[in-house]
Amino acid sequence: MKWHGWIGGLLLGGVVGLTPAGWAQSPYTVRLGDTLTGIARRHNLTLEQMLQTNPSLRNDPDVILVGQKLVLPGGMTPTVRTALATPLPPTVQPRVATTTSRRRPAFASLNLPTVGRPGNREGGSKRGSGCAQEKTQKLRVLLPEGNYGQTLQDYATFFWYVPELERPTPVEFQLRRVNAQGQPSELAHSETFTSSGGGIGSLTLPATVAPLAVGQEYEWSIAVQCGVDGMASEPDAWMIALGRIERVSPENPQLTGALTQANLGDYPAILAEAGIWYDALQMLVALRRQNPTDQELLLDWGNLLGKIGFGAIANQPLRCVQPNPQGGVARCS
Repeated sequence: MKWHGWIGGLLLGGVVGLTPAGWAQSPYTVRLGDTLTGIARRHNLTLEQMLQTNPSLRNDPDVILVGQKLVLPGGMTPTVRTALATPLPPTVQPRVATTTSRRRPAFASLNLPTVGRPGNREGGSKRGSGCAQEKTQKLRVLLPEGNYGQTLQDYATFFWYVPELERPTPVEFQLRRVNAQGQPSELAHSETFTSSGGGIGSLTLPATVAPLAVGQEYEWSIAVQCGVDGMASEPDAWMIALGRIERVSPENPQLTGALTQANLGDYPAILAEAGIWYDALQMLVALRRQNPTDQELLLDWGNLLGKIGFGAIANQPLRCVQPNPQGGVARCS
């Protein structure tokens, strides 16, 4: 597989790569649920500082692996020293970069939570598909049929499909905490951007936002503002799709052990079988970014979307999923 040589550079580059002169270096071992943004924030660092001391991650900061050794730049605070002194779980061992592939069958078991939540993962306007060029196409958030998915990550990534639009159009992302009554309440993050649609897009929570809380459910939405100024109340003015996310505890020795021993190509299937929807999707998209013509990955993508009833959009391009080093809406290719 094309990604094995890349894995070797990924695992070793952060340790032996060149770092800015004069910066002291301290090791950090990636744990289940970690993101580069979260590691940087917890250690009072910027994402750019992390990328400078781990240059192999600059090409795709989404991809860090359980057990991978990273380098923290100098200027450690007592908080950082305490974190580094904390012993790792015994199941976390350094990855052997030369491990041969043991790639699993593509999503043989998609073990998703059997819960349903209010929401609408497919959205049009009140009288159709709003400003989509092809009126049979709908805005979609990439979620199972129950409108609910789980993540282990502190700074999760959200994916959606926007059909080709009639013109470049404002799109708003919102993330709200769900209260004890099960209703969306306090706004956690919002971001507005312009899109012409025609493919898959994504957003990763930026470091300026508080990390997702373990056990807290959130509602997130994508709203395409089809109406021009002064027409926001018209029936066709908005296309809206929404669903739920919950961060579950990363204290999971069994999953930690499985991922520690796995190759990167096995990550999406292992996470999907564990019911961790958002993280499985993110890792599969990352693999496809790195290997855009790989036929097995294309098959995996089709299988995963097919299992949630979205097989019809499996051939849509990954148009706006390039990681943004500042977080937020991904860059478009």
